[in-house]
Amino acid sequence: MAYGRARIKQLIWNSGGGDTVFDYNSGIRNGDNYSGGVLQAQSITGITGTFTVSVSGAEIQADNLNTTTLSGVSGIFTALASGATITGTSVEATNITGTTISGVDLSGQTTTIGTVVSVTSITGTTFEATTADFGTVTAETGTFTTTLSGASITGTSVRATAITGTSISGTTVSGPTANITVARVTGTLTAPTFEGTEGDITTITTETGIFSDLISGASFKADSNTTVITDAGNIKPFGLFSFPGNLGTSGATLISKGNGTTQWNAGSANYSVEVVTGAITGVAGTMYVMTTGTTITLPVTPATGDFLIIRNQSDSTTGVIDRNGSNIMGLAENVVINDLNFKTEFIFYGGTEGWVLL
Repeated sequence: MAYGRARIKQLIWNSGGGDTVFDYNSGIRNGDNYSGGVLQAQSITGITGTFTVSVSGAEIQADNLNTTTLSGVSGIFTALASGATITGTSVEATNITGTTISGVDLSGQTTTIGTVVSVTSITGTTFEATTADFGTVTAETGTFTTTLSGASITGTSVRATAITGTSISGTTVSGPTANITVARVTGTLTAPTFEGTEGDITTITTETGIFSDLISGASFKADSNTTVITDAGNIKPFGLFSFPGNLGTSGATLISKGNGTTQWNAGSANYSVEVVTGAITGVAGTMYVMTTGTTITLPVTPATGDFLIIRNQSDSTTGVIDRNGSNIMGLAENVVINDLNFKTEFIFYGGTEGWVLL
């Protein structure tokens, strides 16, 4: 069996697994392992360490270290550092597991940590890993080759192939090749630059955003926080207009109704002409020229934006426009043609207005 060497002022050792307290301003080395409740020293080097309370020192080096609280100016671990609280100016390990992890530099032996698991928070000037799951991460830079996830992700620069979190914010949020494959955010994503292939996000606030595939969310805003796409799917250039809920007819144009909404309008150049010599039921998108005093019945199931144009050329005032169950100008009444020069356009508006006359 190999033994290490310790130069100490105070040594309290309990072979039954109690406290092991070293208090000395120099160093402690051990060939096999440390175990106990508390270990304190200026320099700690060992193969394995298991402590139920704490390990602290200016420099801590080990293959594996499990403790409730780990604190030191620097810490290097070839395999695993774990504990409820891990604090240090520099913490390096293949894997870090803890409730709270904080330090200026959190990185792996080759500047990459394989897996970082923290249920509460991770704080560091530099934070690099392959996979990370945590409640909160705050860092100036963060680089992840696979996945970064957490309730809150904040940093000057956050890069990953996939980012998942309730809230993501930073000066630059991007992937290793300047884009993120998938970004899932249930709350808010804020960044001057955000690039990705696909994103499902409640709110995105960013100066620039590039998505090659899909972006979805409750609403989308332009300059001055102006909503340009509402959660109902309306497109509102700078908040001015919404669009009809139907496709309209072929050749129709979109016109403003003067109240922030729009409607389809076929216009005078987009209709067929039919001469009427007897009673007929009209078809949307047609101009009817009446040569006898007969009845034209409006379509029975009109869609918003449907239109007909009717002109009286019969030299009589006996013609009738049958409403066919829909209101005309808000009234449940037919139109009686009492003008020899009658010509009007019927556009179906819907609701209680029904057909409106232009």
